[in-house]
Amino acid sequence: SGGTGTPYSFTNNAGSLPPGLGLSAVGVLSGKPTAAGTFGFAITATDSSADIGTNSYTINVTTIADLAVSSGLSPNPVTVDSNLTCSVTVTNLGPSPATGVTVSNSLPVGASFVSASAGCTKIGDMLICNVGTLAAGAGVPLSYVVTPTALGTISATAWVSANEADPITVNNSTTADGTVNPPFTVASNPKAIIDG
Repeated sequence: SGGTGTPYSFTNNAGSLPPGLGLSAVGVLSGKPTAAGTFGFAITATDSSADIGTNSYTINVTTIADLAVSSGLSPNPVTVDSNLTCSVTVTNLGPSPATGVTVSNSLPVGASFVSASAGCTKIGDMLICNVGTLAAGAGVPLSYVVTPTALGTISATAWVSANEADPITVNNSTTADGTVNPPFTVASNPKAIIDG
């Protein structure tokens, strides 16, 4: 405000704008930041008499990544003492790349661990899978195999985390449920069975 004559002309005369942002000659700051960080800069306004006014600004640019995880069991139902595969997929819905992506899996109760995808490590009753960096829009499939040793229902839970803030957390965990059946079925009326 003030000065002589309008419009003013604006320039960034100290510091640096966040990458991806630009300042127009009429003072419009616009664009899409492409890097996270804290950016300090000064803007100078010049009037028609070459008088100037300067102000300093700071912009904090953070990254966010909406991670989602889904899972399923196969085969379902499964026969007791047979292999059961739990498939887990983690997806970065963006808008930023996600770093330090980790998928934690609680191994099913009543099952023995057999194997897992590369990058996964069994720690007690947990399976920790280090995915690393996941670009926006990218997904990674993981899987592990267990052998159920008890009849009834079986559940496998997985959840995902990363270094970036996640704006939507309801899709960060998933539980897959299945059934463990005996290797044979006892007929309700054995006398009705006819030997063919």
